[in-house]
Amino acid sequence: MRLKKCLVSLGLLGVLSYSSFAPAASEGFEKALERYKNLDMLGAMAYFEQAAGQGEVESQRMLGYILWKGGAEDAGRWLLAASQEGDSLAQVYYSAFLFEYYKGDPEREKESLEWLEKAANNGFPRAMLSLAGRLESSQSDRSLELYRRLAEIGEQPAITRLILAYQREELGLVMDAAEVKKLEAKLK
Repeated sequence: MRLKKCLVSLGLLGVLSYSSFAPAASEGFEKALERYKNLDMLGAMAYFEQAAGQGEVESQRMLGYILWKGGAEDAGRWLLAASQEGDSLAQVYYSAFLFEYYKGDPEREKESLEWLEKAANNGFPRAMLSLAGRLESSQSDRSLELYRRLAEIGEQPAITRLILAYQREELGLVMDAAEVKKLEAKLK
C-alpha cells in the first residue's frame, strides 16, 4: 500500500520543472525521470531510491517528497539529506514536513522555521513567501521585509498580500492609496 500511495503521489509533483535552485540533475535522476515519463513507476521509484542512496541530492529530494506525500515515515530522512546539501526546495519541503508531522512540538517547529530561513536566505522565492507568512504574527517587520523584496521581483502572491496589508492596516502598515495603486499596477 505504501508503494502504491507513493507512486500516485509521483503524478502530483510540481517539482520536476524546478531547476534554478537545485544542483544539476544526476544520471540516476535522469534515468528515474525517464522511467517516470514512460509511466514505468516501479522503475522510476527504484532509480530514485538507488540514486538517493548514492547521495544524489535531487533524487533524495524527489524520493523524500514522494514518500512524504504517500504518508511514509522515512520521508524525513531523505528530505533532511537533500536539505543538508543545500537544496532549497528540499529545505522548504523538509520545513513543511516537520511543521506538519510535529505540530505542537516547539523544538521541531523551531527547526522547521530554521530550514525555511535557510532556503529563504538562498533567495528562493517560494521559501521567502512561506517564511513571510509564518512570521506575520511573531515578527511582522521581518515578514514585511520579505513581502517587499518579493514584490520588487514581481511575485504576485506577495504583491497581493501587501495590498491587503495596506487596506486592512496589518503588518504595521497604514492605508496608503498611492502605494496600493503602485502595487496594483504590478499585478497587471
